[in-house]
Amino acid sequence: MMMKTTLKITLTVLILSLLALTAQAKTAKFGHKGCDVEMNAVKRGAQHYLVVSIKSRERTFISDPELLIKTFDGAKMALKGVIINTGQQSGSGVVVSGMVLHSNYNISVAQFEISDEQINMLQNGVQKIRLMTTPALPDKEFDNDKVGKKLYDLFQQAVDVEADF
Repeated sequence: MMMKTTLKITLTVLILSLLALTAQAKTAKFGHKGCDVEMNAVKRGAQHYLVVSIKSRERTFISDPELLIKTFDGAKMALKGVIINTGQQSGSGVVVSGMVLHSNYNISVAQFEISDEQINMLQNGVQKIRLMTTPALPDKEFDNDKVGKKLYDLFQQAVDVEADF
């Protein structure tokens, strides 16, 4: 009887872990210099787009956003984009000396057109990313691939949002 209960608990933990991993697998995320960056793959018709969201207290995308990516094999790509949305979000407050200080964040979302050839380049892993923001954000360098292969996989799984409507 004890063995069945242990087996049920183990299976429950395993299933919940798999569900958590699946939920997190829909985006490529990383943090950099007070910025949370989230990247998603979107397909509209025959065209693919890389949708990038940054959450920061002070940074937003410039009016004509550009994203520079360097892969581990030295290939470089420059993606031109358009801003989809820029806004503010209020975070939770912190009590300091009896006063509640609210934390506000800028959320800026841009969409970058990406070709099939550039998507294939992501398989080699992303070594460096430069997001054009104001104020300027230093390049994010990776010692090992954290976003390239994940983005490549997301593009392979992307469903045409217009055809799926």
